[in-house]
Amino acid sequence: MQKIVLITGWGMGTAVLQPLQHALQQQGFQVELLDTFAAQDPNVLAEYTQRVQTADVLMGWSLGGELAILLADAIAQQTGEAKPLITLATNPAFVAHSHWHCAMPKETFQAFKESFQRLPAQTLKRFVGLVAMGSETAKTQLKELQQQLEQPEHEQLQTGLELLEQLNLLEKVRQYPGPQLYLYAGQDGLVPDSIVPKMQQLPAKNLQVKLLKHAAHSFPCFEIDWTVQQILHFLGECAEN
Repeated sequence: MQKIVLITGWGMGTAVLQPLQHALQQQGFQVELLDTFAAQDPNVLAEYTQRVQTADVLMGWSLGGELAILLADAIAQQTGEAKPLITLATNPAFVAHSHWHCAMPKETFQAFKESFQRLPAQTLKRFVGLVAMGSETAKTQLKELQQQLEQPEHEQLQTGLELLEQLNLLEKVRQYPGPQLYLYAGQDGLVPDSIVPKMQQLPAKNLQVKLLKHAAHSFPCFEIDWTVQQILHFLGECAEN
């Protein structure tokens, strides 16, 4: 039985990804859900790298996808094993910079960060709205996400924001020797769909990019059938090669 480690996104907790976890389990996978962690601390990153080494597949949603990239890269460097890597609505550089414009503008992120410092609960609630925004059933999704949301620790949210601001993993994506799948949504309010051609142009060894046009950033929580279908197809190809 193949084991998948699935890391959730910023501020969302793991409960929102349980439907995806269950759907993958029904396909015969063992799926471990992980919350975000302070990967900027070398000791914490080393601890998690060791923890997930037994996994066959590394996968993450949004910030969780960036953490999956970090872990996959660390394992490949330490052991030479390049595990299949899957990200869901993940931008390898969440905040825009001079060489990567298909991301959140620095000013927008800074304003969000300052809002979180002043009004954390309200800002987190607004963020959940952004996760659902763009979906045809955004109101229903927002209600469901809010019901499933676990109360995250302030320190964890703070370190997550620092990671979103600082991480630029494009070079790791380019150089990763293993198979990579990046899934995106066409109506994503946090990661612009202009990222799709940019990701397709990266000179990585074995990288696939797929887009679900009428979905939002929340697609791993609600567009389960499509997401599982893409994962199965990708892992089936990995098994053949």
